[in-house]
Amino acid sequence: MTLQQTEIFIFPSTPILANIYDTHVATLAGELSDKTSFTINIISFNDPKNADKVQQKAQAIQKKISGRFFLLKTRNPFFALFELKRIMTGYKNSKILFHTHNYYTSYLIFIIKKMITQRVIHYIEFKGLVPQEHLLYGCKSRIQEILIYLISTHFEKNIVKCGDFFSVVSHKFKDHLIKKYKSIRKKNIIVIPSVFDTSLFYYDDRLREKVRQEIGLQSTDILITYSGGVQNWQNIDLFIDIIKHQMFKDCRFLFISRETDQLKKIFQQKEIDENKVFLQGGDQHRVNELLNASDFCFLCRKNDIVNKVSSPTKFCEYYSTKNQIIISSEIGDFSELISKTGNGIVIDTDKPIDFKMIKNFIISGRPFSEDSISLREFRSAFSYTENIKKIIASYHMLLKNQNTA
Repeated sequence: MTLQQTEIFIFPSTPILANIYDTHVATLAGELSDKTSFTINIISFNDPKNADKVQQKAQAIQKKISGRFFLLKTRNPFFALFELKRIMTGYKNSKILFHTHNYYTSYLIFIIKKMITQRVIHYIEFKGLVPQEHLLYGCKSRIQEILIYLISTHFEKNIVKCGDFFSVVSHKFKDHLIKKYKSIRKKNIIVIPSVFDTSLFYYDDRLREKVRQEIGLQSTDILITYSGGVQNWQNIDLFIDIIKHQMFKDCRFLFISRETDQLKKIFQQKEIDENKVFLQGGDQHRVNELLNASDFCFLCRKNDIVNKVSSPTKFCEYYSTKNQIIISSEIGDFSELISKTGNGIVIDTDKPIDFKMIKNFIISGRPFSEDSISLREFRSAFSYTENIKKIIASYHMLLKNQNTA
């Protein structure tokens, strides 16, 4: 009797070069490359704007990712399914585990499982509630967004039925799925939050002093930061209102954004004193420097279901650089974390904002606390490596259960 080879198929939602080397998928593939019991296969949609298969393999070697690469020529579901089925014919005697990263790729595997005879284990990664995102925040016409909502809702119902294991970005997301789909068991869901690169975002006293001097801050100045664009869902209007109510002598405001021209127009419309405001862009290294210089960060969203189950990476970047956070009351698990640690202030955006309370908190001079959770513990809990370990442990558990089934 020959031993079965275990094949892990990682199926990102975007072309390989656009996705895999900038997300935890790369870390996952690299970690799995060291596991001799697994063979790594990465399936991706082809894109003429990206490098060809040879270049992708070269990049994979640089990232220490070993395995096979499969490029699907089109996103058309009929042709994609044909190609997937053809790929699967070469693995009739193997254990197969598919790890998919969005609704569409998950739905393709839902269909493939019905088309082939071999047992396929399906690990599905939920990053957000796609149907509700389109309904509440979609940029297309209303008719198009409703159509996308209906299609993605159909996808969600079916992939939940066919999935063997799920990861979600927050405990609130987990509770939502269990309440909505009675067929899901708690033990079949793990929480993998929106992780961040701990090598790019960290706190450093000397860096803080250096950058504050560079941008002209005095030692007594308090810097409050907004990082993002001008979209309504980021609640920029609320931050502008906070600026208007916090214009005391030592308060300064930093906007980290690529949309500087639009922000300048907003400042003029809202009559904001630009001498109190810094506008900055830049890469992740520069963002880390600016966050080190900052004292408070703003992260407020609407209290809707999309945000209630979310896990914004920005929070990790803010917290990891010892910023206290002005946060709305319904952002995934993070609002509760701020309430627990006291490292910020939680505001209910559904009620009239108490600007005096925010001002009193800002000027209180309360230091960043590590009593409830140390910065080291936080960085570990939200790092790539720790959460990749959870995923790999789930793979082993699923494959072991298949052997005993």
